Amino acid sequence: MISVLVVDDSAFMRKWMSDAINQQEDLQVVAIAKNGKQAIELITKGTITVDVITMDVEMPEIDGLEAVEVIMKENPTPIIMVSTLTRQGATETIRALTLGAFDFVQKPSGAISLNMELVEEELFTKIRLAKQANVQSSGIESVQPNASVNDEINRSATKKVIAIGASTGGPRVLQHVLERLPPLDVPIFIVQHMPKAFTETFAQRLDRICKMPVKEATDGERVKNGVVYVAPGDRHMLIKELMSGTKTIELRVDSPYGRDIHQPSVNSLFYSLATIEKTTVLAVVLTGMGNDGMNGLTLLKKEQEVTVIAESKQSAVVYGMPKAVIEADLADYVVPAMQMAPEMLKVLRSL
Repeated sequence: MISVLVVDDSAFMRKWMSDAINQQEDLQVVAIAKNGKQAIELITKGTITVDVITMDVEMPEIDGLEAVEVIMKENPTPIIMVSTLTRQGATETIRALTLGAFDFVQKPSGAISLNMELVEEELFTKIRLAKQANVQSSGIESVQPNASVNDEINRSATKKVIAIGASTGGPRVLQHVLERLPPLDVPIFIVQHMPKAFTETFAQRLDRICKMPVKEATDGERVKNGVVYVAPGDRHMLIKELMSGTKTIELRVDSPYGRDIHQPSVNSLFYSLATIEKTTVLAVVLTGMGNDGMNGLTLLKKEQEVTVIAESKQSAVVYGMPKAVIEADLADYVVPAMQMAPEMLKVLRSL
């Protein structure tokens, strides 16, 4: 039985979530809290022990963000944020994910009775996944590269690209990695499994903390060295090459490489990189469920000069995507999140 703490300032939401969760044979709500303050007291003082927490974002006294930060420091527990679709809700949800929240679901909206069943199924699935999460991960230390390393990378960067794939647990690791990279004279492409309403906000957050500009990719734009491109949540991001050699970004609803349950998909990004002129690729596969990226890497390694770094089981919140790559013998290096940035710089220097 998976035990759950429901945290929400709305009596309606507390009742709806509790009733829905308790109808599942393997799930049980063992406590409720009306705000972050109550949740912190229950969890950090040992009043209760739970497997998973569902957490509203906007609450009085202590909100969901502060509660996540305290709980993940004092007594790490998988937390699923329950977010609105507003810009403010998206911003706060992204912040919660970078603080260590496991994942999020969107609150029912519009025709609420029709929307609730979809939200319930997503919530149940994520609660079950969260129970298996490695929330003890990410003891992260800052490692800053020196200028000579960066100069050496940039002098030979003309035909290099970095491609990164991540899913559940990815926002926190991506923030940690990117804020520790110096300005690089190579483009970086990121596919993070996330709905459209949140990828733009995620890119904006990364842009504020990174030493390189970060943006949500747009269809048809020319790829520039030194820019980080985040795939929109409802499109596959493909890299194309013009006759002139200029690389461009193509965004598509349907992947030309076959059906894919993810949109965007890491596979589609890797497949597209396999079709351009000879390019040296540093591919990074981070935490996430499933095996997205494995098939794309298999082809990419046949067509390009590719070095693959996979996140280790030690730090991966969900050891699915990196595990698939490692077990397929596609990973050249396996490192925990706290060592990812320096490892990437070391590999770039050697390419």
